[in-house]
Formats: sequence, C-alpha cells, structure tokens
Amino acid sequence: MSLSTDFVYTKNKDVVSIMDVNLAYDPRTGANYPFTDLTRRPVKGWGAVNQNVVQPNGPESYALQMELNKRMANHWQLSATYLLQYNYERQYAPINRDKGCQYAITNPSPAVFTCDAPIALNPVMVDERYLTGDQRNRATLNGIWELPAGFQLSGLYFFADNGKMTPTSGVDVLGMGASTTASTTANTGITGSANRLRANGTLVPRNSLDRTNLHRVDTRLQKRFKLNGRMTFDAIAEVFNMFNHANYNAFVTNEAARNFGAPQYDSNIAFQPRTAQFGFRTTF
Repeated sequence: MSLSTDFVYTKNKDVVSIMDVNLAYDPRTGANYPFTDLTRRPVKGWGAVNQNVVQPNGPESYALQMELNKRMANHWQLSATYLLQYNYERQYAPINRDKGCQYAITNPSPAVFTCDAPIALNPVMVDERYLTGDQRNRATLNGIWELPAGFQLSGLYFFADNGKMTPTSGVDVLGMGASTTASTTANTGITGSANRLRANGTLVPRNSLDRTNLHRVDTRLQKRFKLNGRMTFDAIAEVFNMFNHANYNAFVTNEAARNFGAPQYDSNIAFQPRTAQFGFRTTF
C-alpha cells in the first residue's frame, strides 16, 4: 500500500493579451466611447485594431494532489485519488503598456493619442486577479475484487464539483461591438468581464452560476471459464452510470435568455445516462 501527496504551483509571467487599440475612453464615465461612434475612434476609418500586449503577470494555479494505492493481495486491490485546485486568472485594463501608456487612451484625436492623463476606469475594466470557476474538487475510487468460482467484480466511482460559471448580461451596455452572449471580449482584452455589465449598471457576480455536481458509478462483472489446455473464455457485463445520475456539462449562461440556467445536452460519454453492454473475451 502506498500514499503520495504533492503540492503543485504554477505561475505565468510575460503573457500576451489582446487589446483593441482603436477604442478611446471617456474620462467622465471611465468607459469606452461606443464603438459605433466613428468620430470617437482614434483612427476614424478603421474598425477594431487588435494588438498583442505583453502583460507582466498571468494566470496562477495551486493544486493539492493525493493518491492511495493498494496492490492486489488477498484477492482485492484499491486505488483512490483526490485533487483540490484553485485557478486564478487576470483581467487586464485597456492600457497599452508596450507603448509607454500609463492610462487608457482618452483623446481620440488622430494627431495626438493621450494616454498619460489619469482616468478612473469603469469597474468592469479594471486590473483584477480573480478566482476562476474551474472545477475545484475531484475524487475517484476504483477497485477489483476476485470472487469465488471465477467471478471478478470491479467498479469505479467518480465525483467532481463541476465548477461554477459567470453568466453574461445579454446586453452590450458599453457599445464595444462585441457579441453580448460571449464570455470573452477579445476586442478589449477584458476576459470574461465586458459582458458582465447589466443595463442597470450592476455587474454580474463572478462564478455566480453553480454547476451541479457530477456523480458516476461504473461497474463490471466478469466470469472466467477454463477450457481445454490454456484456453479461457470470459463473459463480461458492464453498466455505466449505474444509478442514472443526471450529469450536465453546459448550461445557458445568458441572463436575458428565457431558459437561463437550464442544462444543455452534451454527447460526451461522461455525461450520458445509464447504459449497459455485454461482451466476451477468449485467450489461447
């Protein structure tokens, strides 16, 4: 029998984000001028100008990994694992630091791009380190039990908290020209935040949609028959998701949708209802 425990830390530095440098910002509101207002674009005749900007700090991850193994002895074996993980992402303010800017562009004049005038950005756009909704707890348990008369029983139990999601408001309040149903606004370099702003000015809380936990039990029963000489015949019966637990992966995250929060079908086998199969195997 063995037990192992690991702590894993990952940090990213000098990462690249995408920012639309053809947006100017209103010092009075701290938000961008509507993208549809052509007179407010730094380069009037151009649309979105997405530029790669190097950011000093990026995502971070902390993880505790544990594993217990009991080798086959006395006709049984067992294995168990557990993972506890915290992932942090970063939201970057629309400041082009590669060009020496200290603040967002506030002067949309084509002759002078002012980015050194202090501006208090709208809360949806500020620099922020935040905890993602990624799955945090995950555990598995599997074992094999050799029974009399050539029978063998094995099974797997899987649990995961399935993580959380950040809904979108369903409206483009700031007029960024981005899809109001997307979770990422590449035009501004503001990841997962631009569409959190509601029409009434409030922000959709991060990780406010809790996805239902995942539970899955798979079992297998096998019977071995010894034939002439070294030949054997195995009859196999397997049941997946034996207790038919409703497991979902995707959900409607648009607050403006009538079915907001409803689960969506996923064809991946991990989210399928109870199924069974039968088979056989011979060795000779």
